[in-house]
This record gives sequence, structure tokens and C-alpha cells, in this order.
Amino acid sequence: MQIKIRQMFIIVTAVIIGTAVLSAPAPGQKTSLSIKLLKETIQSGDAVYLRITEKNLTNVQLSRDYFAVNGVDTTYDYYVQDQAGNEVPEKRIPPVGSFWTLRIPPGREESRPQFIGWMFDFTKPGNYDITASEKEEIGVARSNTVTPTVTK
Repeated sequence: MQIKIRQMFIIVTAVIIGTAVLSAPAPGQKTSLSIKLLKETIQSGDAVYLRITEKNLTNVQLSRDYFAVNGVDTTYDYYVQDQAGNEVPEKRIPPVGSFWTLRIPPGREESRPQFIGWMFDFTKPGNYDITASEKEEIGVARSNTVTPTVTK
């Protein structure tokens, strides 16, 4: 009985340590990103929204200006693939937007919706993989991947 408890303790400890190592930021990384779909299943032609959350990993306030174009923060690159693994190209739509300043205190998160439906064609039924990343060259933060299902 004690051996099973000890083995379980070792397994749980290894999982916790492994998770901490895997989720640790890369050297020089100032922020972490995560994205979440506002709707998991979307009808063809409906709006596709994400909620992007950026966490400040430094001990100083981060402040940056960004241009929000048609409801999307252009500080990030968005990658979209269809279920066959093909990259979904960005649409060429005239941008309408405004400048904003984002301030994130140390250790805090900022979360906001992103309307990426105007950028990519989500009219074909199927599953899509979506990922976001910062455009900075050093310490680039990449998000998790979300998979909306588009139906007819």
C-alpha cells in the first residue's frame, strides 16, 4: 500500500514539474499569449472571434502602441490552417482602424476580443487550427492552438 502511494506521489510530482518546465517562458520572453474561441462551432459565413490574453512576465509595466484594424490587434501574426493542413491566406480588405496604447502591469494579464473573421475565409465547412504570435524578433511569444468547427 505504501509503495503505491509513494509511486503515485512520484508520478504526480513528475507531472507538476514537467508542466512547469514545458510552460516556462523562453529566455528573453516578455509576455505569454493564450487564445480562446468565443464560439467553438461557427456556421459558414458567421463572425469568428478569439479572446487573446497577454500576460506580462517581467517585473516592469509593459506599454506599447498598436493599430487595431477592423477589430484585430495587428501586433500579432495569426496563422490559420484548414483540416488538410493547408494555410488559409489572409483576405485583402481595406483596413479601417485606430491606434491604441496597451499597458500591462508586472505579473498581470490583459484580455480582449479579436475579430479574425474579416482576415481569413471561414466559409468552407471543416476544422481550422488557429495560432497567434507576437511580431517581435527576440523572445517571441506564441499562443496555444484553437480549433473551431465551421458548419454549413
